[in-house]
Amino acid sequence: MTIRDERLKARTLRAIALQQAGHFVLDHRQELPLPVLDLRYSRLYDYETRWGGFRFDPEARSLLVLCQGQPPDELLPQPRLRLATAVLHAGYASIQLEGSAFELDFQTRDRVDYESLRLLNRTLADEGLPVVVWQLEPEKGEMPPVIRLANDSAMLFASSAIWDNENQQLVASQVVSTSQDLLKAIKATLANNNSKSFLTLKTPDESAYLKGARRGYLAVTSSLAQANAEGTVTTLLHPLSGDPQAGSNGCFYLVVVPGECLERRFVERLDLAIPWPLQSDWAAYLLAAGQAAGLVEALPQCGDDFSAGLRIARNEAGWQQVIAASLEQGQIHISQTGVTP
Repeated sequence: MTIRDERLKARTLRAIALQQAGHFVLDHRQELPLPVLDLRYSRLYDYETRWGGFRFDPEARSLLVLCQGQPPDELLPQPRLRLATAVLHAGYASIQLEGSAFELDFQTRDRVDYESLRLLNRTLADEGLPVVVWQLEPEKGEMPPVIRLANDSAMLFASSAIWDNENQQLVASQVVSTSQDLLKAIKATLANNNSKSFLTLKTPDESAYLKGARRGYLAVTSSLAQANAEGTVTTLLHPLSGDPQAGSNGCFYLVVVPGECLERRFVERLDLAIPWPLQSDWAAYLLAAGQAAGLVEALPQCGDDFSAGLRIARNEAGWQQVIAASLEQGQIHISQTGVTP
């Protein structure tokens, strides 16, 4: 979606024209990167300072033009405004001016909107750049979602996440960090046993409050140096996403990455978790039957690093009923392969 503010464009062009005519200009709305002065009402002018009087421009009523007096030396020469458009990328904005361009570090928002445009212009002003962006558009192609993981003292950005709302657990995430201290702080909260310690997860569409898993997360970290970038990419996996035989919890998690077969991974993991042997050709039906029986739940996710996440109940009686009913109804069959007649 391309955002355009035609009103801002017209006001900026008028301010540029006034500057080119030799006028000292202020913006009463304080939207343009022009000086902000301590103004007071005046009987002779619209506003005045101790050194001059200002009147509203008749063509752009929010612009104030100095009509009497001389600005102090620290305000001269007044920087000339320039009008620009911008393309928003992940983590920065590309600013296009007439005849030139530059890049500006800018924290990407969840979506491109008028607030994004306002914040970008505020960032330009804070950097002391007399540039006004009137049109903002996302880079061509789908921008990655902005996912934030934060506790009360640290925040990381993630490219993907899977979470369990019912148990308030982060199941999997791929995070990017330039600070090992921030990463350690988030990992400490994830492993915390304190019921009052929470982690917030925010995606473009959803938010969740997550608790610690009481055990350390599985973590695989790689450096971004090979991509000529600073920082690390870390994949965090819930301890219950490991070997189902290693725990005694009431459930376990399955995280699937692109290229893996969900049904095959599901039946392999379930085979380890319950005492009854399963056959690979039962996978698709047992997955559907388990979901219908409330034994399997597809978890919410954001990003493309993981293709699916499941919470699977370690309910032996429940799975026994599902398997027995499926055999009785002829939905699955016991294969005799490998048996010599």
